[in-house]
Amino acid sequence: MQVIPRDLFVYIPCKDASSKLSYSGWWEVFNLPLQVLKSLDVEINYYAKINFDGLTDLVDALGGVKVYSHYTYSAGGYNFVKGYNEVDGPKALMFARARKMLPLNERSRGYQQMELIKGIFTKFAQEPTYNHAMSVIDSLENNFTTNLPKEDFVKAYQLVVELLPKLQTMENHSIEGEYKWHHDEVNSNYLYYFYPNKGELKAVKERIDSVLNGQ
Repeated sequence: MQVIPRDLFVYIPCKDASSKLSYSGWWEVFNLPLQVLKSLDVEINYYAKINFDGLTDLVDALGGVKVYSHYTYSAGGYNFVKGYNEVDGPKALMFARARKMLPLNERSRGYQQMELIKGIFTKFAQEPTYNHAMSVIDSLENNFTTNLPKEDFVKAYQLVVELLPKLQTMENHSIEGEYKWHHDEVNSNYLYYFYPNKGELKAVKERIDSVLNGQ
């Protein structure tokens, strides 16, 4: 799993200007994967987008999940310890959102979010049936969107089941870099942007390509 920092400075075609990667999703849902595609020079076939309510509903539909935290901290009235934590929907959302009290800020949050994804799929593995998967997706209602055709849901489900035994050995990766302040070309605000270290995006592309090539 690869985290792309939300503050990555990228060119956004529909605005003919550069801004934060995360902002690109405001103007058109497919802008976000398009900018990742342009930055990393990799092909992105499908996307899935879930909002805050959808994440809460997803975790609650699974009956809560067990998630590994890399840190001990408090956020939003919840306490998390280093190690495994039981979370319901609202607590899982705070786990995914918290960053300012974490040592690496946005990068730390990325690591936590990947652990939450693992926790969700690990809980799903307890009842890995197609009907159960579809009932969970149905519970998300209007809080989830994807460009994956419904006729391919079965193939996606089969892929998920195939990956379940590999969850605990799956690698998590972020991107090394630095933050700089300057004016945003779209909003005309003075904002904080992430700039990858030299060679970091190339390393991400090489990791993704190696997976796609079955290595």
